[in-house]
Amino acid sequence: MKNAVQQLQSPFAPVQNMALMLQLANRLINRDPNLPGLGVFYGPSGFGKTVASIYCQNKTCAIRVEIGETWTKKKFFSAILKELGVAQIRGTISDLCDQSVELLGRFPDRP
Repeated sequence: MKNAVQQLQSPFAPVQNMALMLQLANRLINRDPNLPGLGVFYGPSGFGKTVASIYCQNKTCAIRVEIGETWTKKKFFSAILKELGVAQIRGTISDLCDQSVELLGRFPDRP
């Protein structure tokens, strides 16, 4: 049990998580153009998901959004647009969704 606790408290993500995250990103990049391009990397708290996703983002220029438990649809689309560099985020949920889809579609090889 002591080893498991020490592993969870480590500030570094396990190399396996980084490899799995890069594998997910590569699957998204190399997917068939008719398949959706959204990936989800999940697991228990403290297992290095955030560090692995930041590492992957830096390696692949991925769009990375950490979703909060209480987020609304509008908050989600606003976070995507902010990550894509949109300065003025305004409109209905439908407007934000359409804008997100359009901007994400400009870079089909960017996970």
